[in-house]
Amino acid sequence: MKFSEDNLLDIALIFEQDNGNNLSDNDALLVKNSGLNHYQPEELEKLIISTIVDADPEYRSKAYWVLGKRFNKNLVHGFNKWLEVELNNKNPDLVYQILIALDNLGLSVFGTDRDGSYSSQEADLNMRDARLYLDNHA
Repeated sequence: MKFSEDNLLDIALIFEQDNGNNLSDNDALLVKNSGLNHYQPEELEKLIISTIVDADPEYRSKAYWVLGKRFNKNLVHGFNKWLEVELNNKNPDLVYQILIALDNLGLSVFGTDRDGSYSSQEADLNMRDARLYLDNHA
């Protein structure tokens, strides 16, 4: 089952709520109207993962972002695998999205020379950091 891009936003909100964050009334209404609120977060996670391989880059980027909202350390292996794929395919925006997800899980993925400043606009540095991280962790 492949979700629409709007559904991916709804799922991100479901994950946020599952992590203990309160949704605004508007966000709660979005989730309710999505028809996805009967799914368990674990189920949504698995469904998203199953769509990544065959998806276009724009969808994969959003899927990585949404999965990053899970803060699930069990996803590290998958993120590492996807990072290798996106790095080899020279997709700096997708690499950045995965680096942020891994960073949010407490992994040191960005070079120390960046002093805590990361941007999707720093494609060369992000690609470098991804390669260094994978060389040391995958």
